[in-house]
Order: sequence, then C-alpha cells, then structure tokens
Amino acid sequence: MNQQHDILLAHDHSKLDAMLEIVFKALEGGDRRKTFQNLDFFWALLAVHIRAEHLHLFPVLLRKASDPGLPKTLLDVVNRLPKDISTLKRDHDFFVKEIGRDVNRLRGGDSEEAEALDLNDIEKSLTVVTRRLEKHNRLEENDIYPLASALLSAKELADLRVSIDRQLENIPPRFRIDREDRRLR
Repeated sequence: MNQQHDILLAHDHSKLDAMLEIVFKALEGGDRRKTFQNLDFFWALLAVHIRAEHLHLFPVLLRKASDPGLPKTLLDVVNRLPKDISTLKRDHDFFVKEIGRDVNRLRGGDSEEAEALDLNDIEKSLTVVTRRLEKHNRLEENDIYPLASALLSAKELADLRVSIDRQLENIPPRFRIDREDRRLR
C-alpha cells in the first residue's frame, strides 16, 4: 500500500494546525492586526485544502468505490464513504463560513464595529472550529485518505497526487511571495 498520498494530506493538516496555533498566539497577545492577517491566511490555506479534496480526492474515491470486485476488507469503509464525504462537506461549509465571519469581523468594515469587537469572541468561535476540525481530521486521516492507496493503482495515485499538489500550491495571489523581493503580494 502506497503511503505517500496519505502523508501528503496529513502533512497539510499539520501545516494548517501550526498556522492555527499562530492565530491563537496572536489572539493571546491581543494583537488585532496580526490576528486578522494570520486568520485570513489560515482561512485561505484551509480553502485551498478543501478545494483539493472536493475537486480531486472525493470524486476519485466515490468513482472507485463503485467498482465491482472490491476486496471484502474494504466494504465497510467503502459503504460508509458517501455518508462520510457528506459529513466532511458539511464540516467544510461550517469551517469556511465561521472562519470567514471572524475574518470579516476582524477586518472591521466600519470603525464602530471594529472598536466593539472583543477578541475573546473570536477566540471562542475559533475554539469551536478547532474542536470540530480535530474530529474532522481524524475521520479523514483514519478512513478517507488511506482509502486512496487501497483503491487506486500506482499511476492513478500519482496522477491524483499531482492534481492535489497543484491545488495546494494555488493560494490566493495576495498571499504569494514575490521571489525577487520576498514580500507578500
């Protein structure tokens, strides 16, 4: 069983977890600007990760899961796959909506709202997101990601990996680093 695919997405979870820790440190320090910048970046990275799963991983798994002649050892996981993916997609919607709401609140459209914003409210909201994200990631890492290695040929897995890598590298332009001047754009 090829573990490279499993490592790729689990590694992306680790990068997202590390970024979320940076957000919480900025919150603890009471730094609104850093909290906004880091949360906005986390939100973008999470959206890219979600996009890779929705466009590439989930469709491939669902298609392969319908193949006749699957090994009996995989039938339980494969039979749960549509329900699990539906759950994961609901989680993704929740994460994007909740974090987006917090990013917009931190952005502070009008100055009165920005002044009234309590960073403790943002921290509480992100704590709820984090707890759900932990459960979500366990489902992906224990049941979903390993299924790719079990269901796909080496070539299919390599092609999927390339597609996922391409998505993970496709971050919004405002977060790309200009190689010449090393600044965020």
